[in-house]
Amino acid sequence: MKIRLVGTCALLLAAAGCGGDNPASGGDGGGGLDGGARGDLAGGGQDSGGTPMTGGIFEVPEPWTKDVSGLTKDGRSDAIIGALTSQGGWGNGGTMQIDFSIPLFFADAQTPRQTITADPGGYCYGGTDCDPVPLQMPLPANGNTEGSTNYTCDTSGNTNGQGDCHVLVVETSEKKLYELYNATAAGSAFTALGAFVWD
Repeated sequence: MKIRLVGTCALLLAAAGCGGDNPASGGDGGGGLDGGARGDLAGGGQDSGGTPMTGGIFEVPEPWTKDVSGLTKDGRSDAIIGALTSQGGWGNGGTMQIDFSIPLFFADAQTPRQTITADPGGYCYGGTDCDPVPLQMPLPANGNTEGSTNYTCDTSGNTNGQGDCHVLVVETSEKKLYELYNATAAGSAFTALGAFVWD
């Protein structure tokens, strides 16, 4: 995949280097909605034919759904891409990776909430980029953690297709995206190595 930057900034939405990309391991492979709960993050959802819809999460057309192949390359494109390459490149093996194995679920004000707490081994790698826990987030009853058929996930990576254990839920009434990383249910508890709330 060739990357070039257009306009004055670059917008890259990718789960670079994240987990396996096997749609059979809990993901939707970029497909359409699953029982009205799953969708495509980039397009804010898909119609029954799999076509990305504008609006969705952000309620306006998203720039990443626009064809930019015919636009003039920004004068700083080569320098920016060169700088990123010098810092280690794109994702795994110098390749930009978009991971379609991470399912996306939708919730509303009636969806049950779950308390998310810190992974017993630590939280946020000791950094400050995560939202503080404990926090409450909606978890649809028919949802699952990446790579699993339910919300229990092997965060150690010893189970094929599991390890990153992402959970993504859009709460439509709040207009927020909830993201968990390295997350799993254990009885009534639900832990994550990282939790993020995007508004």
